[in-house]
Amino acid sequence: MLIAMSALVVPHAASAGVGKVSSPEVEKGMVEFEYSGTRYHDSARGLNNKQSHTYELEYGFTDRFLFGLEAKSARQSSEGSTLTGVGAEAQYVLTTQGDWWLTSAIKGEYLIGTNNNEPDEGELSVLAAYRHGNIRVIGSVGLERAFADASDRSVLLSSALQASYSMNYYINPGLEWHADHGPLSDFGQQRDTEYYAGPIARGELIAFGNSALGYTAGYYWGLNENAAARAARVQLGYEFAF
Repeated sequence: MLIAMSALVVPHAASAGVGKVSSPEVEKGMVEFEYSGTRYHDSARGLNNKQSHTYELEYGFTDRFLFGLEAKSARQSSEGSTLTGVGAEAQYVLTTQGDWWLTSAIKGEYLIGTNNNEPDEGELSVLAAYRHGNIRVIGSVGLERAFADASDRSVLLSSALQASYSMNYYINPGLEWHADHGPLSDFGQQRDTEYYAGPIARGELIAFGNSALGYTAGYYWGLNENAAARAARVQLGYEFAF
């Protein structure tokens, strides 16, 4: 299971922002504890210190099926962090690059809101990865819905892409792109869209036997008026054979 990089919905005109770009690859018998956090910077719009955090525990039951538990918290610029949801995720590998052109998977997540201000949320994503020599490309497309109101059937579209160059175990540079395209019903109208892009580095801090502590770190610029001016993301994952 590779330590790679999804996103969270906020009610209605939700914004996934900058988050984890999930890998479709699964490794049987591997357990992973993972943390991913993003902090936004935009003093002109009052977004300084807005944060989102995700905590995950995943296990690969087979080389194709992964199940996990997750919790998410968030902080607005002038408030403390609060737990926004707890839930579960499942991922199934559809194709592998050895047999097909790329590795692909489908991933489902469901979060239960932890207070009256946070609705339940569901997300269904298609993940893909392609390797060529030292180059690795990972991408995802997700459909998200917040179940805040039975009358609100808005489905949000998001996408993410990571391309990196494998130099060594410790540091591998690359680029990431994150996009919130807004509700499908408004696709192309740019009203609730957010786009971010920037450089990243990923690698392993410590590796011993069948376990490793890996990281991904990135710095991003907002590319349209709805996005924050800048964002920074850190991801840490510890995996071991079980």
